Amino acid sequence: MNLKRIQAFVLVIQNRSFSEAAEILGLTQPAVSSQIKALEAELGTRLLERYTSIVEPTPAGWYAYEVGLQLL
Repeated sequence: MNLKRIQAFVLVIQNRSFSEAAEILGLTQPAVSSQIKALEAELGTRLLERYTSIVEPTPAGWYAYEVGLQLL
């Protein structure tokens, strides 16, 4: 597991926004989106439900968030 991907994922959940997470990390929004997609592929499950204005963690996403906080 890549800690940069986990950090991006945690920030997306905390801010409910890819754009805000990207700003905090000093990355572009597409870069953060790519990190999340890579993490989802690595774990073999969808972690986030993406809506027009916000993102919500799936049940697996909540679990990954809790584990991610412990790792960070």
